[in-house]
Amino acid sequence: MSHALRQRLSAIRRFVGVGPVVGGALAVVAFAVGLVWGVPHPAAPWALQYADAALGSGRPDQAVQMYEQVARRHPDATMRTQARHRAALVYATQLMRPDQARHQLEALLAITGMPTARGDLLESIGELLLEEGQPEGAAARFQGSAKADPESPRAGERLLRAGRTLAASRRDKQAEAVLRRVVRDHPELKGHAELARANLKLRRGKIEQALARFEAAIGSTYDPDVLSVARLGRTTCLERLGDLDSALAELEEIDDIDADVRVEREASLRSRRWSGPR
Repeated sequence: MSHALRQRLSAIRRFVGVGPVVGGALAVVAFAVGLVWGVPHPAAPWALQYADAALGSGRPDQAVQMYEQVARRHPDATMRTQARHRAALVYATQLMRPDQARHQLEALLAITGMPTARGDLLESIGELLLEEGQPEGAAARFQGSAKADPESPRAGERLLRAGRTLAASRRDKQAEAVLRRVVRDHPELKGHAELARANLKLRRGKIEQALARFEAAIGSTYDPDVLSVARLGRTTCLERLGDLDSALAELEEIDDIDADVRVEREASLRSRRWSGPR
């Protein structure tokens, strides 16, 4: 097998996944047929494989047009679904057009009833909306994903992601409500949710409430990353409340902290403690 042919097959396997393409060989046959007989009709049995071959030979623009034609005109529902999935993947990873990828997934969502498939589609649409700079729409899709498939092991993570996304876009009230749901319904993620709630309170200057939430995060997780961030947050709260001795003691007990950050924070705390109240 020539080097060029191996590259085409590798590209096909990477970007279109499984399905009608078996080892890439059928796509190559379809490509050869197409060279002789021209581009096949979108309803032809080998139309999807011909589009795969176009993608594998480095023509994503042509491939995505062919996928869309198959998605609209092929008589077989499974082929139409595969074509839309592949079009979305090419738009997202090859052509860097998340809006067009999202349109393909939204078309699939409209005809999808299975909870697991709907949950996955809604999560993917949310990720694409984030790439488009639409965090509120993304958060709504993440919440919808958790609701569509509540039995999924990812349901809690999807809801947590919705809360974090709302917090990052300064929709504090909505974020707080979603994060409360995570604490209530997904105790395994309580530490993560309480940490996010603490940062919301700290940002709004509610230091005592932030301290309580940091302490709740510390008391409900064994995740070392969450623990380190929460303890550093508690240090910040104690410092702002004027309890410099406790803040310094807390800082000295945090293991996973950047050395430069530690030195800077300790120097600041000691300087304030020695200078006394002003």
